[in-house]
Amino acid sequence: MIRTNGTETRQPFLKGKDPVRVLKLHPFAQDVLLMRFMREGGAADAPVFPSEAGGWLPASSLGRLWRAARAPLGEGGSSFESVELRDYRRAVGTALAESAG
Repeated sequence: MIRTNGTETRQPFLKGKDPVRVLKLHPFAQDVLLMRFMREGGAADAPVFPSEAGGWLPASSLGRLWRAARAPLGEGGSSFESVELRDYRRAVGTALAESAG
């Protein structure tokens, strides 16, 4: 997604030279993504995690949702307030790399 002049647009091409990017996913992740893909009607250009209106989820909304999800879990609950989205992304990337061998 590219944000320009207050609007976000989906870039229809990759930044690099390769025309296609192949990602290795754990079978569980494949199942979850396939389920969400089918729930959204199976359209190749539909977002996997749509906004409430059914469109692309703006980056600002994702940040707000992440902050709400990592908030303290009540009295005696654990807090993940120090965990940033980039920390989670790196941890998932490391786990995927290690599982791929």
